[in-house]
Amino acid sequence: PAIQNVKLSSRHQYLRSGTEVRITWTAFDNQSSISRSVLSLGTYQSGSNILQKTNVGDKREFVIPASLLTEKNSPLYATVMVFNQAQLSSVASSVNSLIVDDTPPQSGVVSLSKTRAVFALKWSGFRDAESGIGSYRWCLGSEAGLCDMWNWTDASTATVASAMPSRVLHGEIAFATVEATDGAGLTIQSFSEGLMVDETAPVTGTLWDGLADTDIDYQSDDQYVAASWTEFSDDETSIIRYEACLGTVAGRCDVE
Repeated sequence: PAIQNVKLSSRHQYLRSGTEVRITWTAFDNQSSISRSVLSLGTYQSGSNILQKTNVGDKREFVIPASLLTEKNSPLYATVMVFNQAQLSSVASSVNSLIVDDTPPQSGVVSLSKTRAVFALKWSGFRDAESGIGSYRWCLGSEAGLCDMWNWTDASTATVASAMPSRVLHGEIAFATVEATDGAGLTIQSFSEGLMVDETAPVTGTLWDGLADTDIDYQSDDQYVAASWTEFSDDETSIIRYEACLGTVAGRCDVE
């Protein structure tokens, strides 16, 4: 007899233990009809260490008991032996294999930044040794894991994203959540640190010419020009740096 299209049927190549898997095949004989089929399942081609040889009669389909799919991280192959009425037989193994993966991905690192109205996300470090990372999705929220500022958005396999949410107000703290899904459909989430939304400029201090505590209008030394100021402040975020320049008009930097 002839055997064709022996397949292990599942939505994905990688699956969780306990997932229903079907073995399907086609068989025919031009001289006599098919009398029975015998199938087995193993972690190698023609193997039977998962399911011993089982007579399934004249069926062309068999559902593997979920309790048998516990061999993790090893490929599973189906083998079918078909007999005709003359008790002649042929054997074929599945053209595909399946792998049981019960471990979620390894979490990664997520960073969140903001330039004007645009939030920028980056993430890295997500890993899955068994089935790999299949896709990512992300969102923004007022708490880690919450998506009340920007709803879940698919990112495919990209590791960067950006958004311009309209529901984020001055003074709020935003968190980015990234969810990675592996080839078996298992997920893991990682979160950024909170980012304070600051849309107001710092409050200026007092600036004066010279190094003394009072402003000067003239000096005799032509080797340097000095300036002093009191500390600037910002209620939402701290002052991270100062920049200074010298000009012939207030606000102009045409000298240095």
